[in-house]
Amino acid sequence: MSLETKRKEILKLYNELETKIDISENEETTNALTKAILEQIQDRIKEIKEFCEVEKYDLYFNGEVGVGKTTFISKIFNLIDYNKLVKNSKLSSALLLATGSGRTTVCEVQIVPNKEKSKICLEPVETKEFYIRLKDFCESLEQKLKGKIKNDEKEEISIAAEEKKLIENMILKDKKADDDKEFLQQIGLNENSTSEEIFNTIKNIINYENRTQTTFEFESGDFKNWLKNTFSKINLGKNDNAPLPKKVVIELNNNDLDIEVPSYINSIVDTRGIDTGIRKDIEDNMSLKNSISFMCEKISTYGSEKCLEILSQKLKSPEKDIQNRVVLLGLERGTELEDVEGADSYEEGKQQKIREAKDNMHSSRVIFNANNFWLLNSISGIEASGTKIIEVNENVIEEEQKRFFNNIENLIEKMYEKYSEELKNHIQISNTLLNISDEEEAEVKNIENIVNETREHLQNVLTTELENNNYLKTLENRIYIKHASTIRAMVSRNGVYDSFDYYITISKILKDEFEKFYDYKRANIDGYLAEKFKNIEQYEKDNNLNLKKITLDFINKEINKDYLDCINNLEKNSAEKSKELLYNDAIWHKMDGYWGNSEKRNDRGYKVAIKEDLIEKTDLEELKALKNMYVEKLKEKILEALKLEGR
Repeated sequence: MSLETKRKEILKLYNELETKIDISENEETTNALTKAILEQIQDRIKEIKEFCEVEKYDLYFNGEVGVGKTTFISKIFNLIDYNKLVKNSKLSSALLLATGSGRTTVCEVQIVPNKEKSKICLEPVETKEFYIRLKDFCESLEQKLKGKIKNDEKEEISIAAEEKKLIENMILKDKKADDDKEFLQQIGLNENSTSEEIFNTIKNIINYENRTQTTFEFESGDFKNWLKNTFSKINLGKNDNAPLPKKVVIELNNNDLDIEVPSYINSIVDTRGIDTGIRKDIEDNMSLKNSISFMCEKISTYGSEKCLEILSQKLKSPEKDIQNRVVLLGLERGTELEDVEGADSYEEGKQQKIREAKDNMHSSRVIFNANNFWLLNSISGIEASGTKIIEVNENVIEEEQKRFFNNIENLIEKMYEKYSEELKNHIQISNTLLNISDEEEAEVKNIENIVNETREHLQNVLTTELENNNYLKTLENRIYIKHASTIRAMVSRNGVYDSFDYYITISKILKDEFEKFYDYKRANIDGYLAEKFKNIEQYEKDNNLNLKKITLDFINKEINKDYLDCINNLEKNSAEKSKELLYNDAIWHKMDGYWGNSEKRNDRGYKVAIKEDLIEKTDLEELKALKNMYVEKLKEKILEALKLEGR
């Protein structure tokens, strides 16, 4: 049975159940408990319908720098010039996307097949942000040339290697410089030039304001050469008209290049390399109903700490829908799985790495789908020595492509099976509730009384205020463990920096505190429910469905749903509120002057000075109030959902 047929069957089940619930809503004889549970079912099946209405998915590939995801994407999706994939050639010359050792892709790249016209579109880095990065480049250059380490904390400016190379290419164009001294000579400066002089000279050379071309269309000729050369020039800063890209979208017409993706794939996204455990963009992508996210890992670090830190933001909660569409993808090179210590074969090595990853997930309280531990070879079918190709087996490449797409189909199929079973279960529950006998009506009244008592208990339990200063102490530690150059980059951008976003960091800390509060209260609630429901007389229904189980599930699902809603809104609103309160504050300009200036920071040390000033500014009543506001919201939402009177 095809995926499309299964999808339509689920939607048919949805329509059957929706009709049944609609009819019951108009019946005066339906009791309050039944109405409340059916309302919850109705909300849930609408969610299932939305998931199953998705016809095409965006595939997101996330991973640390150098994990091999760009090479894997190129191989799996036929982004290869097979005429150049020959013995003694460089592997990188045959791949149409920039690949190599370390970080080579300057930004997120999205590939969209089946388009009307082939073209490359850029989302540019804004001029203000570009000049902040250029300032970093110039100060880094000055420091290296003059051997400057500004204090005992070694406050070095750091700039990503691929970005440094891109800016150099924007400046030198086709010229070359063997070292930094020669680089400065090429632009008419010398090693005694100040960072300000370097900045002004480079600013005039690059002329960023006039780099406005953001669309590059293919007209005619050899498309693969055009794609490789055009993308490479954009990625390396060698196109005089292109700005620094924040995102690149490659649209492909099938007549130019048919990458032969299955019909359920809308696009492929190669996200920027992971260098920190907080990546809000990856989390947001996981939440999209039309996304499948691949956390790409080396075999040696399969289930790494950074990966788990990102996964824990989405997969620690009762949210089960996301679990269906997140994969831990280990990318093997050569015979790494055969060579796993203690394993005698490929299969043993594979099972050992999966066990280790599962143990890491369990230790981190990450709830992960057991079917979504995948291990594939990033260059199977291509034998290479260093950068040179020794042998190519196109049949093996094709087999690996089929294997990957079969895995995705199985993932979607299993997701449909889960939703189908859930809908069938909801139909059985609805039948049970809508066919209650006279004898059971008395038991319903008894259970309704317990639901009302549970509401009263929750009203008393969900009242303790969160300690107001905890988040500031945690925030101090988060600032202090960061490298001085990272803090400096964050300060110069008023708190918004890819590797350390101050406002997102605040929101994560508040979220963690709310989670701890909830976990503590939930233990009390679970104990109460277990005690309240244990002595209720049972009236067994088909498949062991009974009023006790149905009602207990109803309460638990409602608490889980409302908790997820509140914690997600707390995270979102605390990031927005802290940015609203702090982004335009004069403190950023003041702290920007601390870099390398002991007088301005009173010899406190750069990180200490930043930490003290920022914490003082962030000690805001509005942020403290947010935490307790969402405790109240959680209570209100649960009490309203469990309210039976007046239904």
